[in-house]
Amino acid sequence: MAITGGYMTGRLHLEGELEAVTALSFPEMIILRRVLKPRLIAIFLGIMTLSIIGVGYLFNAIV
Repeated sequence: MAITGGYMTGRLHLEGELEAVTALSFPEMIILRRVLKPRLIAIFLGIMTLSIIGVGYLFNAIV
């Protein structure tokens, strides 16, 4: 992780992206399928996708 001009860049950003993708991974959907109805999984996917995009825009606005 490097700090450039007061902003953290590099590894921290990459780790955040990887964690976000993990929440929407195919294996995660298989696990959720065992405990949730398909409609609830679709709602979960929608909320997670919008949240990840929203946080990305928020961080870009701050930086």
